[in-house]
Amino acid sequence: MIGKSKMAILLFLLLILGFGRLQALTFPNNRCQKAFQMFVHRQLDSLRNTIEALERQMPDEPWPNWLKVLWLCEQGGTNRRIEAKKLLDRFAPTYRADPFAYFVRGYFLKTGRWLGLSRTWFQKALQLDPYFVEAMVELGDAYRQEMLRYQQRWTNTDVALSLEAYAEESYRKAKQYLLRALQLLPDHYRARYLLGLLYYDHGDWRPMVRLFEEGSRLHPDRPEWYLWMGLVYQEQGEYARADDYFEQAMVRLPDSLRSLFTDRSLLENEFVSDESPATRLDWSELDPLYLSRENERLTEHMARLAYVQLKFGVPALDLPGWKTDRGQVYLHFGKPKRIIRFGKAYSEMGTILPPAEIWVYPDFTFLFEDEFWNGNYRFAVPSSSLSKSPFRSRSRVNYEWVAGEVYREYRDYFEFRIPGGRFELNWQFLCFKGTDPAETEVMVLLDIPLRQFPDLDSLQLEGGLFVRRRGGAMKQKWYAVWEPFRSIENLFPYRRRLLYTARFRESPGKVYYSLEVRERSNAMISVQRDSLEIAGFAEGRLAMSDIVLARRIRSEPRNLPPFRHGYYIEPALDHRFSQKNLLNIYFEVYFLQKASDNTTLYLVENTLIPKENVPWWRNWLKQKQTKISILNEYQGQRRHDYVMVGIRLDHVVPGEYWLEIRVTDRYAGRSVSKRVPLIVEAK
Repeated sequence: MIGKSKMAILLFLLLILGFGRLQALTFPNNRCQKAFQMFVHRQLDSLRNTIEALERQMPDEPWPNWLKVLWLCEQGGTNRRIEAKKLLDRFAPTYRADPFAYFVRGYFLKTGRWLGLSRTWFQKALQLDPYFVEAMVELGDAYRQEMLRYQQRWTNTDVALSLEAYAEESYRKAKQYLLRALQLLPDHYRARYLLGLLYYDHGDWRPMVRLFEEGSRLHPDRPEWYLWMGLVYQEQGEYARADDYFEQAMVRLPDSLRSLFTDRSLLENEFVSDESPATRLDWSELDPLYLSRENERLTEHMARLAYVQLKFGVPALDLPGWKTDRGQVYLHFGKPKRIIRFGKAYSEMGTILPPAEIWVYPDFTFLFEDEFWNGNYRFAVPSSSLSKSPFRSRSRVNYEWVAGEVYREYRDYFEFRIPGGRFELNWQFLCFKGTDPAETEVMVLLDIPLRQFPDLDSLQLEGGLFVRRRGGAMKQKWYAVWEPFRSIENLFPYRRRLLYTARFRESPGKVYYSLEVRERSNAMISVQRDSLEIAGFAEGRLAMSDIVLARRIRSEPRNLPPFRHGYYIEPALDHRFSQKNLLNIYFEVYFLQKASDNTTLYLVENTLIPKENVPWWRNWLKQKQTKISILNEYQGQRRHDYVMVGIRLDHVVPGEYWLEIRVTDRYAGRSVSKRVPLIVEAK
């Protein structure tokens, strides 16, 4: 048997003999080599100046002209491509056994979207020079673009067949060539960037993040790394990490691009003007979670814009991604649930159909067509005799009209997602007279069912209430962090519920609120948003607070949340009581009139009024349930008093009621009343 050392020597000799016949990439002089490096780093202005100098120095040599072809391909445009084609034809006889010539030919075909032919020429270049890194990179990118063509694409035949298998094969080959290029040159920016895009488009987020994190260390001034990493974490609902990466990208972007990422005028188009609600709203008003440091809606917008700029721009037309139809749709409505792609095809009538994409959202669908086959997909409209395109539309529906209807109906299309999802929360606002005449004391009762959380031992809750007036900014009114299972206060294991009470002060009037509770260990949230009319209590007018329905009211804690006047309460926020339960009622009365002996006297009438939901024939038969009233008279010495009443329900017919409470000041002759819904259930 041959020893390991002898085997290694033999393999080394075979490699020398095998590669000795290959022609490696060589440059005629140092200036040509530097010019090629300018192309690699896309320093196009410097490349142009160097090419002009080389043309004067070597007018009839192929190298300056090949470099010029690369420059013309990067500049884009029909005239430049025609000039590049003439140069290629002129120096065609020099292609033999020259890997750089093969590379130039392949690059010309690749930029013209002839991916299959371009791969052939790149492979020829690699056969002559297996270490030609740029050929590997462009070959990998050609396979990457081919993967994108086949991804989510279907045939145009009567039997629709998915081309996903071809996409997977292209992905495997693209990954192979790009990884090989990085093995040879770990510092190669374009190879790393294209491999990261490949991972992203294929959904391999972990290797992409590792690749770009290493790229950010090698090229710390490049904003692209941070934009794409922000995109990845945004896809997974990790808004805080996404926001951190976007902030790092903003620092590295030019001023013009940095301002672009927060400019709401980007959302204006032919369907949405600056007068529409979608553009008038401020980013702070669209923030879905004020508890967090970041604005998740703005972060989502930045992610959408980063994706749009990197994916939908048309350099040949000098058209940024956000100005395209697909870009605007993506900015407004986000990532589609599904994309169905079709390539160029022939119809049954022999006409040519353009490449097309169908974007499917939950509530609507768009069809885009690349009418002039230049990469600018636009809303599909039925073909017209005035069209200058050689293609004929696939659609009989005018999707410009569809887009107009969708833009008008959907003001803001954003689904706030977090890893743990959402949980249920019952809440109630109660208004009481405060110590300051200009402010009302508002109590917030929270009822959180515990069955929703997978892990109760590590339960940690963070809550906040944010309030704003019309046209004003959000202000935090309450914030707390608590761990229920470290303290049994407010915890009801037999009901598997957690009760919590918060309070704040606010002047009377209409406010808009956001009540937010976040469970940290399981990454879950509950966000409740609505408007609230805060009651005022004017001096000298008989008034009463909101009515509280409770299962228990005690003077000792016994796990009950603290309430008012030294009492503790277990509220029934659902207002449901069994016939066997005692209905506890709490409310307060303000501005009672005192008599000459410094006493007050008032009457409280508690009335159960059946809701009008009985069949008509019961009313006709006079079987409608009558009202039930209870009268109580109270005497005291306080102008502001509180009332607690207990009502037995065993004699009440199950059903839905209004509980109306009327308070009459016997000395002043004034009355005030309020009502709340009540549901009585059978034993």
